[in-house]
Amino acid sequence: MTLRLVFRYMFSPANRHRGRTLRIMLGLALSTVLMLCVISIMDALQNGRMDAVREVRSFPVTVSVQSLDEALWLEERYGDVAKVFHYKEQGGLLSTSTDSRGVVVRYIDGSYDFSGIYAVGEGLSGVLLPYGQSVPMSVSLTTLEEGNAVRMAPRSRDYAVSGLFQSRLGDFNSLYVFAPLDSAPEGLEYTVAFKDLKVGEEELASSLEADGYGCTFWWQRESILHSALQLEKVVMTLLLSSLYIIVFVQIVQSALMLSHTKRRECASLALMGMTKRRLCLTFGLLGALMCIIAMVLGLVLSAILLATLPHMLPSLSLASFAIDPIFFLILCVCMTLLSALGYMVAFALRLREDEVLEVLNAV
Repeated sequence: MTLRLVFRYMFSPANRHRGRTLRIMLGLALSTVLMLCVISIMDALQNGRMDAVREVRSFPVTVSVQSLDEALWLEERYGDVAKVFHYKEQGGLLSTSTDSRGVVVRYIDGSYDFSGIYAVGEGLSGVLLPYGQSVPMSVSLTTLEEGNAVRMAPRSRDYAVSGLFQSRLGDFNSLYVFAPLDSAPEGLEYTVAFKDLKVGEEELASSLEADGYGCTFWWQRESILHSALQLEKVVMTLLLSSLYIIVFVQIVQSALMLSHTKRRECASLALMGMTKRRLCLTFGLLGALMCIIAMVLGLVLSAILLATLPHMLPSLSLASFAIDPIFFLILCVCMTLLSALGYMVAFALRLREDEVLEVLNAV
């Protein structure tokens, strides 16, 4: 009896039952599409930036060593589980004939992995500069080096420009330059980078610790950026979740209107012996079923839209969109419970004894 009433109020064209439920489900489905698509796009853009950081600037796992022999030993030791290479890095002042600016100088050799970086030029005989409007023939790099009495002193070196580079990480393009490793100042540590891992980061870290080397993960080197992106994700999710407060209010309003229009039917059902608890349960199941159908419909529409979005927007062609199943499951359960509760409360308020008796007397 209960399920028969639920399906009647959902699918029966009589008394515009079906039209009302379809409008409610469509509104909830569209809100689901909006939330899932925006969150998925935001996640894809954030993950794309994190992937660019891991690929171009701060590699998944890095180790600092003092000598080239140690760096070469690590490359040989772990070459079968990752792509391993070494470099040095320090801050400096890049000067041209027109201006000067602070940069990070990364000293590299032929072992350096340029995945994620597009570079053109004549090898590493000079410096690699970011693509710009004007390219000088030579530049001067001023860095701090050990001088007399073991004091740090500025020293300038002139380099010919041997090429240009560009990556998909904007701040890397504007702040970094590449220089030959053999021109690096003495005393700088070697950084050994591990990339394209065939094992987990934790497993690699454990192996390095067993060999006596401490390592740094990419999110530790980029702790500020990583924390900011995580905070942005949480705030955006909370803001988008507020859409469902509006939808829930609409559900309650629809439930109140439906309960008002069904007063005679409720009175008839009460006259036939259906208890108030059973009536509330019936309409609670109606609200839950409408919510489940709307959420599933929203999930299907979101998947279709996210699959076609890269073809419609070329700027997102490299992004990989995915809907988090755990987030969707939690969202679906919460909204189903809220919808069921909203309908039960709405009809409980409507099914007061005096109102039912009033309707019965009118009949």
